[in-house]
Formats: sequence, C-alpha cells, structure tokens
Amino acid sequence: MKRTLVTLTAMIIVGALAASCASSKKTASTAPSTTSASPTTPDLTGNWSGRAGTPGREAPVMLRLVQTGTALDGDMYMGGRGDLTGPIKGTVEGNTVRFALGSGFARSSALQISPDGNQITGNMVGSPVQLIRAK
Repeated sequence: MKRTLVTLTAMIIVGALAASCASSKKTASTAPSTTSASPTTPDLTGNWSGRAGTPGREAPVMLRLVQTGTALDGDMYMGGRGDLTGPIKGTVEGNTVRFALGSGFARSSALQISPDGNQITGNMVGSPVQLIRAK
C-alpha cells in the first residue's frame, strides 16, 4: 500500500511537471514577437565613380567617402567643374544620401542608394548623376 501511494504521488508530480513544461513551451511559441527589425544604414565608405550631366554634356565624377555612423566625409572630383571638386560632407538616412558640395558646404543634393548599396543615383546640383562603387 505504501509503495503504491509513493508511486502514485510520483506519477502525479511527474505529470504536473510535464503539463507545466508543455504549457510554457506553447505560450512561448505562440506569443507575438515584440522585436521589430531596425532599418539598416548602408556603409558607403569607399571609392565611387560615374558620370553626371545630360547626354552629350556628361562629365566624369569620382568620390572618396568615409562613413562614421550616418555622417559622411570625403572628396569629390567632377571633370570640368572646379567649383564641384574638393571636400564634401553628407549624411545617410535609410536609402537616401545627402551631399553638401564645395566651399561652405551650402548646396546639398539628395540621392538614392540602391538596395545592394553599390549604386547611387539622382540629381546633383541640377544634373542627373549615376555612381557605382569601385570594387
């Protein structure tokens, strides 16, 4: 009788523990996730080259960028445009990069970054520009 009572008590405890574990696993797996994915900021550090202007009036463009967080520093060369050759500053916000060009960094342009982070396109100082990251 004593042995039956001990066995029965042990079975009840094991059953309660098993039910408790199954319940907590079910709750954990069905609970909605509160973690949201944060938008990623592409790292644009490196050398870029491309062309700016309209067909027949295009000029070569080269950039050297160094990114720290969302801030950009670097140098730009635009063929035939000494006023657009020199230091640049900028920021990266999601898939948009903004550059301030020339002395005083007064003129700024918003350009789009491709999903893979290897191409920048848009209008810079009123002219279409397309830049590709150098490999």
